Amino acid sequence: MGGFLRLTICQSIVGYFLAKKQFLFFQSYPNFNLKNKIHQVGFDSEEVRQFFFETAKEILASKPADMDITLHFCQGNLRSKKFYDAKYDGLVDTIFQLPFSGFFMEFDDEKYCNFALLEKRQGQKIVLGLVNTQSDELEDKEVLLKRLEEANKHVDPKQICIATQYVFASTEASNLISEEGQWRKLDLVHELVESLNA
Repeated sequence: MGGFLRLTICQSIVGYFLAKKQFLFFQSYPNFNLKNKIHQVGFDSEEVRQFFFETAKEILASKPADMDITLHFCQGNLRSKKFYDAKYDGLVDTIFQLPFSGFFMEFDDEKYCNFALLEKRQGQKIVLGLVNTQSDELEDKEVLLKRLEEANKHVDPKQICIATQYVFASTEASNLISEEGQWRKLDLVHELVESLNA
C-alpha cells in the first residue's frame, strides 16, 4: 500500500523514568518487581500508569490515517530470560481501551493463555506469539493448534496473526538458541499460519 507505514511500539513512552525498561511495567501487578522499582525511583505507579495512558491516547489521536501503530506486551527477552512474569488479566481493561491498530501478545506459556480476555479488544488485530524464541526445544504443534483453536472462539480468525513470542535477539547478546533452532521455529510458525488459513 502506498505511503503505508507500520510502527511497532516495543518500549514504554515513560521508559525515561525506568532507564528505558520495556513497557509492560505500568500495570504488571501480578509481578510486583517492576511496581516496586517505580516506587524506588520516587514515582507513584498509578500516576505513571495514568501518564502512559493519557500520553499514548494523545499520540494515537494525532496519527495519520494511513499509519498503523501497534503495541507489544513484552515480558523481557535477554539471554533466554524473561524479566517479568505478569499475566494479562490486570492489563487489558486499560490497554485495550487505547486505539492501537493491533497488539502483539506472548502466548508461549499456558499460564498466559486466557484468550477470553481478547474479547475486550475494540476491534484491533491481535498477533498471537505462540512459538518461544528463547530455547531450541520445539513446541508440540498439536498443543499450539489447540491454543489457536481456543483463540478463534474469542476473536474473528481474520483478525488473528501468528508469530514467535518475540525476536531471537533483543541485543547483541542473543538468546541461547542455535541458528538451526531458529529456522525450525520459523518453519513451525509457517505451518501454524497455513493451518489458520486452511
